[in-house]
Amino acid sequence: MALDYKSISVTTTNASPTFIYSCGVTSTIIKSILIHNDSGTSRDMTLNLAKSGSASYKVIAKINTVSQVAVDQILTEPLVMNNGDVLQYQANGANVMLTMNYVENTTSFVGHSVQELTDWSSTNPTDGQIPVWDNATGQYVPTTSGATLTDTSGLPEQSSGTEPFNRYMKNLDSLTALTDGSANSPEDVLSGTPSNVNFVVENNTLSPAPPQKVTFDQIIQALMVSPLTEIANDPNNNLSLATFTGSGGLGDFNDDGEVGSGDLLDFLTWFGNSWAGSNSALFQESKMQFSDGLATMLNDTTWTTLQFDSADYTVTAGTQNVTVDHTTNYSVKLASQTSPYLLKDVLNKYVELKTQSGQLAYVTTGMASQRITIRATIDLYDSSDVALGSQGVFEWKEQSFGEAGTHLWVQPGIKDITNELIATECGVTDGMENASFHSVVITLQAKTNSGNATIDLRTPMITLKQL
Repeated sequence: MALDYKSISVTTTNASPTFIYSCGVTSTIIKSILIHNDSGTSRDMTLNLAKSGSASYKVIAKINTVSQVAVDQILTEPLVMNNGDVLQYQANGANVMLTMNYVENTTSFVGHSVQELTDWSSTNPTDGQIPVWDNATGQYVPTTSGATLTDTSGLPEQSSGTEPFNRYMKNLDSLTALTDGSANSPEDVLSGTPSNVNFVVENNTLSPAPPQKVTFDQIIQALMVSPLTEIANDPNNNLSLATFTGSGGLGDFNDDGEVGSGDLLDFLTWFGNSWAGSNSALFQESKMQFSDGLATMLNDTTWTTLQFDSADYTVTAGTQNVTVDHTTNYSVKLASQTSPYLLKDVLNKYVELKTQSGQLAYVTTGMASQRITIRATIDLYDSSDVALGSQGVFEWKEQSFGEAGTHLWVQPGIKDITNELIATECGVTDGMENASFHSVVITLQAKTNSGNATIDLRTPMITLKQL
């Protein structure tokens, strides 16, 4: 950095602004400005600065009543000026002298060459050469580069199994070859709105290797079929392809009716993860939802299972096999699928009882102040349908009806039956996480406190969920 240390003195001749300094270098640091009043009378003085490109001066310092024949320091801190800045001062009369001490930074690369640097060769480069470090001389020296660029637009079409992969950079000019169903060269898929885009793949192990077109769902199937057991980390090799069949067919992971990019994202999300056991997040809840029921006679001596027929309910099956008995036991059975959907491996399961619209049932009571209680029964079974422990019973809601007649039983509330509670009531260690657990069977029952009544289900829901 080139620095010039300077000093300048200027004296006013009248009350007009007096020019002091214009910064014509990169920057200037003003260390001090001394004011000497030799007018024989007191003076007022201001220091004004105009930034580069501006004709407007701003007051940056001011002294009121500069004493006669006195020297005052007007700056309390150094002042920095940039190229083009102009400094002036103004007193209300003549014979006020200003002395400014400053340093100029005159550093500039204009007119200089990198060859002036000590670690740069003085040899002049020729067209196309680049600087390369030379250990022998300890300098950067001009060197002709050995790299060349190749235009790929002239590469030939596929003709043999040894064709390099850079042919994929060829002919990016239309969409036709990806949509006409024939085997043509790769084309531009970044324009147009095709109804069906096929992906071009090649097998370079054959000679010649003809291009082959595959669809998106074929890619999904190819990813699934061969390495399926490895992807699922399934040591028993019993993972079923049917598990991955949605309404859109094989590979419709998100069950939206088609195989598309959303299914690929789901696939990649789980690729390489452990799909079974306590670390699995594959669990999907199953639900039985009523829309009606059959009129069931209740009494005050026995618990009666609430009845329904095949038209009275719908089932949403998650990662369990769901079986409904609507002829004999009037129950719903939720059973484990094969790995990776082993139900016993899913932690924090529970059974939720609630209604869809707040309507539990229509109740016809036979007397005033009759009380009705509704409960759920839960039985656990192993894979051979042998009962584990005993039946657990769980009261859902009790309601008293003031008058004899027909009533709509509404808002019975939500009943969460935790696995810990099931384990206790059924007498099964770990409940639905027991090593032998395979399925759970649930029924709804009701009873009066006195006399007979009739109950007809409306919109209750039984759901197997996970915290």
